[in-house]
Amino acid sequence: FESGITAHWFGTVPAVVMGGIGTLVVTGVWIKLFPTLANRDRMHVPVVEPKV
Repeated sequence: FESGITAHWFGTVPAVVMGGIGTLVVTGVWIKLFPTLANRDRMHVPVVEPKV
């Protein structure tokens, strides 16, 4: 819904550019707010399966 409204108000290309910039801003903010999450190599503990 908001993407269509933004494209209607500003035009298609500016709406896409603003969406991309917004995504990068949110990513940067999350990296600053949650540095341990940003520095994780994996999101789960590796499972060692028995060899058959």
